[in-house]
Amino acid sequence: MILHYAGKYDGDERNLPQREHPANAVPFKEMGMMFVVGTEDMSKGRFIFMCLCPNLFLGAIPFVIFLIFPYLTGAGLFGLIAVGMGFADYINVYNAVRQMPKGAKTYLCGMHSYWYERVES
Repeated sequence: MILHYAGKYDGDERNLPQREHPANAVPFKEMGMMFVVGTEDMSKGRFIFMCLCPNLFLGAIPFVIFLIFPYLTGAGLFGLIAVGMGFADYINVYNAVRQMPKGAKTYLCGMHSYWYERVES
């Protein structure tokens, strides 16, 4: 996956990375992606991993470190706050698990997520 720096988001969806939709692309039924931009295709597993990575590294790991070393309260508070701030990622994972069939790919277009199944030609 290639990461693109999108600059500051000014509220205009037309300024976010866009791409042409495949003929069979289906948008997520609810608001899909939040705070992430990119137009590359991803498998269902990679998409879920991408969504949960920040919550794991910035939330769960610091909190577990706090549980092991209770005197590191700063790590515990940071981890607890970071896990709670990942609500949009949890929604994205829920949508991917519930709506994407096995073998489907997903991509972002502006602030919306789409999934599609490859059509053999």
